Amino acid sequence: MLALLVSLPYVWASAWPPSGRFFSGAFAFQDDFYQYLSFLEQAGRGAVLFLNKFDVRPQSPALLNLAWWTGGRLGVVAGGPVEGLHALRVLGVGLMLGSAALMLETGGLTGRWPWAGCGSGGVCRPWRWLTSGCACTHGGRP
Repeated sequence: MLALLVSLPYVWASAWPPSGRFFSGAFAFQDDFYQYLSFLEQAGRGAVLFLNKFDVRPQSPALLNLAWWTGGRLGVVAGGPVEGLHALRVLGVGLMLGSAALMLETGGLTGRWPWAGCGSGGVCRPWRWLTSGCACTHGGRP
């Protein structure tokens, strides 16, 4: 649910740009965005090591970034580097929430509540759980 909410501004901007304009895929830091897209495009063509296309000096591919590689591979399936970067964002939100739930379960919260706490608000329920004295249930320590 959170991944969908995070994606709504991008969907909205793509579907309904101002008259005579188009949405490039980023709201800010366009230069960085196009640099990342160049890495995703290289990964989409099968590269694992990337080169900086914005540097005109001769160079060999030397940069390894697994997130950009994953986004590039997702872009092959999703339709291009921009779509791959957006798919990577959705995947990242899911991994972040999964990690938070795992951390809460490791701290002693079990059952469906870690997912509910992470999914609704992401902060409120886990914070309430941590500050209520329920965080340490092992050994009788508060």
